[in-house]
Amino acid sequence: MNDIKRIRANIAVNRNYQKLKNNRKRKQHNNNNNNNNKTKKRDRNSKIHPFSGDARGVIKIRYDTISPSILQQLPMMILSQIVSNLNIIDQKHFSDTCRAARTAMKVYWDTYNDLHIDTLMEKTFSFVAEKNRCSLHAIRREITLTLCLIPNFTLRKLYFQPVYSLHLQDLRDIEIRAKKTSKEIFGSLKHLDLRGCVVEYGELKYFSNACAKLTSIAITHAAVFLPNEMFINDDHMKQHKLKDPFETIRNFFGVSLPNFTEMEKRGTIPAEHTELLLKLFILFPYIETFHID
Repeated sequence: MNDIKRIRANIAVNRNYQKLKNNRKRKQHNNNNNNNNKTKKRDRNSKIHPFSGDARGVIKIRYDTISPSILQQLPMMILSQIVSNLNIIDQKHFSDTCRAARTAMKVYWDTYNDLHIDTLMEKTFSFVAEKNRCSLHAIRREITLTLCLIPNFTLRKLYFQPVYSLHLQDLRDIEIRAKKTSKEIFGSLKHLDLRGCVVEYGELKYFSNACAKLTSIAITHAAVFLPNEMFINDDHMKQHKLKDPFETIRNFFGVSLPNFTEMEKRGTIPAEHTELLLKLFILFPYIETFHID
């Protein structure tokens, strides 16, 4: 009887030992898997491609090969230069490396006054040829990310090439995505370049309301559609007995612009360009410089 009890006790001990051993192996296996997953995730997030698709090849920088202390020792000017050579997505990865990188990114964007859409496109989509054009709708995400980084009332010049068309809904969509008003984004704009871009009254009226300080505009005559009906005030014409709806503005140009009347009579300024100038001046009363293609 005692032998049977002894055998049962040994069996129970062996089972408990085996159970502990299996639990230990299972725990070790799970820890190894977790470490591997963390390593893979770190590797996946530790690559930036400052020259992705460039003819010089792809350059990959692993963050875990660069000590944050090394970046902390670099001058802020060097770090800002690194930021300037990265696209928006890679800048975010770079800023995650250390505090100095985040500060450099902020310094870079705090002093960013001129926005060239073609440069933004070249960095973000380097595989796209320089002559390729696109709509604002297609790149509104990238533009929104950029405008989120630029402080309010900082932008001074905006060049829309290679965008071939603007739509009012896309401009408003960018506002919503950026969580900024049109005046916060464009309120300090001095120069607006819309050459080669198809625009109508609605889009120009949008910038007229947003860009209170605009003094210079560049535009392509054939790409602008501004119907006379949008500028005619019948009551004003009857009150002042005007035959031409733009007569008041035309007289102002004759007084304020040297040789305007003579140039108009000689045909130096095309008649259609003159009419466009008058309409633009109504929309942007502080304009000093016109560039018309």
